[in-house]
Amino acid sequence: MNRIFVCFLKTTLICGMFTCKVTFGQVNFSTVEPKQFGYVLGDVFERRIILETPKKYLQDQRDGLVKIERINNWFSITKAEIVESEKSKQQIKISYQVVNVPDKPEMVEVPPIELLLMDNEDKIKLKIPEVLLTVAPVTPLLVSNRGGLAEIQPDEEVGFVLSAIHIERLWIFGFFIIFPLVTLSYCWLPWQLLINKNTFPFSSGRKKILALAKENDKIFWGNGLMIFHDSLNLSLKKSIFLYSIDSDFSEDNRLRSLLPEFKFFMGRSQKYFYEKEGIDFSKGDKIRFIKLFADASSLEKGISR
Repeated sequence: MNRIFVCFLKTTLICGMFTCKVTFGQVNFSTVEPKQFGYVLGDVFERRIILETPKKYLQDQRDGLVKIERINNWFSITKAEIVESEKSKQQIKISYQVVNVPDKPEMVEVPPIELLLMDNEDKIKLKIPEVLLTVAPVTPLLVSNRGGLAEIQPDEEVGFVLSAIHIERLWIFGFFIIFPLVTLSYCWLPWQLLINKNTFPFSSGRKKILALAKENDKIFWGNGLMIFHDSLNLSLKKSIFLYSIDSDFSEDNRLRSLLPEFKFFMGRSQKYFYEKEGIDFSKGDKIRFIKLFADASSLEKGISR
């Protein structure tokens, strides 16, 4: 009787130990942590939990592996998943993001979390310890206040930037901008008012008369008298006729002293061009005509006769 009871008791104890091992057995794990410094607003880092067990754990379908939410003032969990690894290992990857930073560099805590895992028979909670990270604001003060690091020069000389292409583009753009402006200015600006041409009609006419002096009388007097009328009209800025020439010359006109000569050759010109009989010019008339242009040229330039 006693032997039967002892055997029954041993059998019961052995079965009880096996059940406890399956239901409450420990899961060995290790963690791979991110670097502990250099984080700013918006940075993302990852923690990995490696399960060392031959059993295949899955995410709890109802509660999930972990809640995707903000976990404290500094961090939020953005993603959590189980990935296959070696034959007797599984990896859990948890992604975090920095959502807030202090006013100055400071070490803050990534809080511990509980992961909800399950297999075909039971559900377990895996508690992952906290970890400390350094976060900091991004400000120009931090960059320029590092003990003279801003003064460090590169080991190699910085090469020159090729400017040939840019110069060619500037020439092309400049041409398309300046050319229309120059064209419009040439067409529309009142150049006759902007540029004061101090011309001397009889000085210009004298050069033409001297060039005609070598020609025969017909060419000389035909062209010379036309030059004479043009010079006189330009000088007084109006058309001059024999009947009105006295009134056309004002008292202060520089050429008024040559008025008798002007009237003489205007009369000769009228007979030469408009009378059928015409007129014959002597050699003395030619010399006198050339001298008239020389005297008028001197007077209009302000040179005493």
